[in-house]
Amino acid sequence: GWINTVDPDQREWVQDAWKLAVEQKREFSERITYRKPNGETFQADAFCHPIVTDCGELRGYLAEITPING
Repeated sequence: GWINTVDPDQREWVQDAWKLAVEQKREFSERITYRKPNGETFQADAFCHPIVTDCGELRGYLAEITPING
């Protein structure tokens, strides 16, 4: 999945932060370093908003990944 695109040096803490956000049905917002298949890295702001039903059921997340220029 998407976690495999995260730079290995950040993968563990990103996965832990994501898991906590899902458990708590809350937003996830982090600046993450991603690694492309060719090995090149880039930073991006990841913002994920939970989609929760009126009954409190988590249906999924709406994600926006914005690359950082520079």
